[in-house]
Amino acid sequence: MGTLEELGIAGIAGRRIGGSGKRSISGGEKRRVSIACELVTSPSILFLDEPTSGLDAYNAQSVIEALSNLARTYNRTVVLTIHQPRSGIVTLFDELIVLARGRCVWSGPMHSVRSLGSDGDGGDGPSEGTTTEKQGVGEWLDTIGMGCPVGFNMADYLIDLTVNACVDTTPNSGPSPASPLDAASVDEEQSLLSPPDGDETELQTRISTTSQNSRRVSISSTIRKKTSQVLNAVRGYGADDDNANVPDKLADLVALSEASPTAKAMRVEFEAVSRAHASLNNGVYVLPETPSNGTVDASGERTDMHEMRDVAAETNMLRGRQRASWGTQFRILSGRAFKNLYRDPALLTAHYTSSVAVAFICGLFFHNVSNDIAGFQNRLGIFFFTLALFGFSCLSSLGLFANERILFMRERANGYYSTFTYFASKVLFDILPLRLVPPLVYGGILYGLVGLVPTVPAFWKFMLTLVLFNLTTASVILLLSISFESTSVASLVGTLIMLFNLLFTGLLINRETVTPALQWLHTISFFHAAFEALAVNELRYLQLKEIKYGVELDVPAATILSIFGLRAQSFWWPNISLLAIFFVVFTTASYLMLHFFVKEKR
Repeated sequence: MGTLEELGIAGIAGRRIGGSGKRSISGGEKRRVSIACELVTSPSILFLDEPTSGLDAYNAQSVIEALSNLARTYNRTVVLTIHQPRSGIVTLFDELIVLARGRCVWSGPMHSVRSLGSDGDGGDGPSEGTTTEKQGVGEWLDTIGMGCPVGFNMADYLIDLTVNACVDTTPNSGPSPASPLDAASVDEEQSLLSPPDGDETELQTRISTTSQNSRRVSISSTIRKKTSQVLNAVRGYGADDDNANVPDKLADLVALSEASPTAKAMRVEFEAVSRAHASLNNGVYVLPETPSNGTVDASGERTDMHEMRDVAAETNMLRGRQRASWGTQFRILSGRAFKNLYRDPALLTAHYTSSVAVAFICGLFFHNVSNDIAGFQNRLGIFFFTLALFGFSCLSSLGLFANERILFMRERANGYYSTFTYFASKVLFDILPLRLVPPLVYGGILYGLVGLVPTVPAFWKFMLTLVLFNLTTASVILLLSISFESTSVASLVGTLIMLFNLLFTGLLINRETVTPALQWLHTISFFHAAFEALAVNELRYLQLKEIKYGVELDVPAATILSIFGLRAQSFWWPNISLLAIFFVVFTTASYLMLHFFVKEKR
């Protein structure tokens, strides 16, 4: 709740964000929610890229006010880029950086500030206790004779000032030969931004209609110019000419900025920081190794990383912060998974309703099966149909993880939770409600209607087989949804796997007729394990009586099972044991795939 209060969104806690075709909270509230997600790990520095883009003026103002309150009240550093801020937003800035063609036109406070100097090492900077004044951008512009007109938006003024300064194409290091291509592109750019004759002012803030229509003419030449600059940089002889490419007006503006008291005060601060992190060797300050992010080795670990001491201390402090316990992570993730489940009642309703409806339909066609050859066939048919029903209905789970793949990668990369807690909550509150309850409902209705073996042990063995088979199939589908980013590809592969297992169920192909070298295909088929377990549970002790043409046949059902290639003594081992092993193996493989292979690509 503390984070919600920081950003002023505590009032919308518990409300749905909304999605395509569904509306809930406003655009500004959505933007603040996304910022709140980044504050979960309590970062001391927050980087934002255009947080107001796409928002109207009111919501943009609300977002920036929330960020300003975050910085001033909760002592966080907020660094952001912004386009076309309104006047009310500009007044909320503490520090401002203006860039043009890679040059810093202004870097300093938005308004004048006074600070105490603290140079205790006898350097050139002010001594401790000395008051240092930093000009604001408005005062600096007044000093250089380019003051912002009264009532004019400072951001718009700075943009127009730098853009017009970039129009001047005269190099600041003397004349140099220019190609016709460069001259043409420069002339075209000048025609876009220079004021028309007879209406020259110090600052041109509007572009004439004629120059707007001429934008299309300059596109191809500008692209060719930029491409040429990139090629020159790649060839290695463009670096020395960087200053030569800066227009005179822009170079003068940069020089005026560097000569300002603000820039001088900042240079003194930088030097003080460098000395603070340097070591004294024979009376000479030796600066530490240049800070570097290092390199990433084959194992994914970052090596050769050198940081300044304050940065290293801050990093260690953040790494050592107390992370939410597994119990807390599991509780929050389970709550989110459960909310997502009951917020989509159509999925639950479809599974439960279909289980009840299909159970009654099957009970209608297979009602009170007889103890003869026809009854034997009907029993095998209802078992085969039941496994096909639950096997292919599990394909509906392919989208459960696919819809959250990007969200999971981003949240885990930010350190919100571990893979294990996410996976456990997903299995317990997304998979089990859809795969545990339907077979219990279906089996409870079907068993009595069909008239299967009326004993309690046989009933619970039947239910156990259905539940284990459904969980095994769900684990296979979960593995596919994690392994394949495309739901279409995962659906195709899942269908092929189901058909392969269905082929070796034991009803379509007799196990004894298969080449001995390929009989193991029946063993790895979880359809075969479930089908054989159901058949053995029902038919092991059943005596079939058939009267045809006056001849009475009395045949043990176990004999016909052996003719079908089914083993009459194989309920607990290997069938039920194999289903449990398949479930554990596929679930473990799903977790390993999620932990090691589903990662954010940077």
